Amino acid sequence: MKHFTLYLLVLFSLLSLSSCSSDDHTPTKEVILKVNHYEVIGFGPFLGLYNLIQEEDKFTTNEWDIFYNNISGFNYEFGYIYEVKVLVTKIDNPPADSPAYKYELKNIISKQKVEQNTEFEITLKKAYSDTSDIYLTGTIDQGFKIIDQLDIECKEKCEQLKEIQNIKDIENVIGIFTHGNNPNTIELVRLEKN
Repeated sequence: MKHFTLYLLVLFSLLSLSSCSSDDHTPTKEVILKVNHYEVIGFGPFLGLYNLIQEEDKFTTNEWDIFYNNISGFNYEFGYIYEVKVLVTKIDNPPADSPAYKYELKNIISKQKVEQNTEFEITLKKAYSDTSDIYLTGTIDQGFKIIDQLDIECKEKCEQLKEIQNIKDIENVIGIFTHGNNPNTIELVRLEKN
C-alpha cells in the first residue's frame, strides 16, 4: 500500500508539471502597423467606423484593410497617418463574432499629418439587390453625420445629402471628402453614384 501511495504521489506530481508546460501561455508578438488618415464604414453586424491598416508586408502598396478591432491605448486622430508598434495577443476561445486577437499599443513610431486637401472616399449608401442602407444621419438644420459619429461639413452640398436620405433608389453613393477645419470633421467635396 505504501508503494501504491508513493506511485500516486509521483504520478500527480508529473501531471502537475506537464500542465504547467509552455504550451499553455497565450502567444504574444510585436508587429508594426500603419493606420490610415481616415476611417471607413464596416458593414454587416459590425456597423461602425473603422480604421484602415497596413501590415508591414503592404507598406509599399496602396492596399489597406478594414481593421475590425481596436488598439488598446491608441487615441486615433483623423487626418494623420500613423506607424505604430503593437503587441498582438491571441485570445483563447473568444466569443462568437469577437476578435481572436487583442492589440495593445506599445509606442507610436510616427504620426504624419496629411494635406488638408487630400481626398478620400467613404460609403454613404450601400445598395443591395432589393434595398439599400444609408449611413448618413441628420438634417440640413442640425448638420449631417456619418452613422452619428463623424461630422460632415457640406456647405452648398447639403441639399444633395438630404436627397440621398429621401430617394429610395437602389444605387451605391460614395462621398468624396477632405479633412475639415475641425478635428474629426470631414468636408464633402462631391458625391459619386454607381
